Amino acid sequence: MRVLHYVLAVLMLMWLGEHAVAHDIYSHVFGKGGQLCCGGDPVTGDCAPVIAQIDGDYVVYFIHPGRIRQSYKEMPDVRVRVPISFVTFLPIAGQEQQEDVPMPGPGQAIGHFCGRPATFTAANVFDGWLVYCAFLDPGAT
Repeated sequence: MRVLHYVLAVLMLMWLGEHAVAHDIYSHVFGKGGQLCCGGDPVTGDCAPVIAQIDGDYVVYFIHPGRIRQSYKEMPDVRVRVPISFVTFLPIAGQEQQEDVPMPGPGQAIGHFCGRPATFTAANVFDGWLVYCAFLDPGAT
């Protein structure tokens, strides 16, 4: 029985470590208002690389909620339109080391989205999502 507990503990640490590495690229990223974009918890994190597309005065982020947080995996995919004035045009270092980066199609780019479903109304709630930070590589414009 003790061996089983040890094996389970090792597997859990490996799983957490994998998620922590993927989430580390957001650990020191700040939004336009100077706020830290990510809560920093690799299991309940709130940032992910996503497909993004500029649409007039907005950037549309194509969100797969389960990529942002495991507990959201049953939620349907959504499109979140974020005003360009809210978007930070900045490449995210370490993006190329992530395994789950989506492949953009024509006219699209890799963006990074930090947020969660909103339960209230605020200036940074767009399409039902509370947006902590939204990034797009400057080359995408």
